[in-house]
Amino acid sequence: MDILNAIESGFMQGIIFYPIVLSLALSYRLLKFPDISIEGTFALGGAAFGVILCKTNSYFFAIPSAMLFAAIAGSVTALLHTYLRINKFLAGIIVVTALYSVIVRLLTGSNISLLKFNLSSSYLQITYAVASIFITIVAYFFYSSKYGIKIRGASINPILSKSLGHKTGLLLIVGLAFNNALAAISGVYFSLDAGFSDLKIGQGTLIVPLD
Repeated sequence: MDILNAIESGFMQGIIFYPIVLSLALSYRLLKFPDISIEGTFALGGAAFGVILCKTNSYFFAIPSAMLFAAIAGSVTALLHTYLRINKFLAGIIVVTALYSVIVRLLTGSNISLLKFNLSSSYLQITYAVASIFITIVAYFFYSSKYGIKIRGASINPILSKSLGHKTGLLLIVGLAFNNALAAISGVYFSLDAGFSDLKIGQGTLIVPLD
């Protein structure tokens, strides 16, 4: 039984952190951008989801809203690098640091309880697994589309992309916004599983996808 519990726990943790791992992989491999800001957007996604869910009691509104918040934060990272010429790593660090203040304002404190929305473990596992498959399919078709290929091309060879008339800065913004929206889904997963949204859930999260 202990082995089965360990396998179940490991499977659950893997599903929870899968979207943020996918987010970093897409940013690093396809966009050639080591996006540190996902540590902040992970926590932002969980915080925004918790606050909006408590106010609206609607998962269908809270989850897209959390993804939108994270997408905006990801686009800020791209803006800092593209238009202010800030180093990729430093741009991510600036966004992560700023997001701590944003999350405190959202939560109006250090944490918010989601225990009244707590779902059974087996239901969460099935839901997370199905959602993760759907996320993978969406990411695949997004980066395989004509616009996705433009984003990849602008990241791999920005000089050629500019010569073809592509707006490389805008393409990077869209790419990082999409990837950080994925990281927010991990924050949503974590908050639902833990039963709370907390300011500090993002601390050290970057180590998970790097491992």
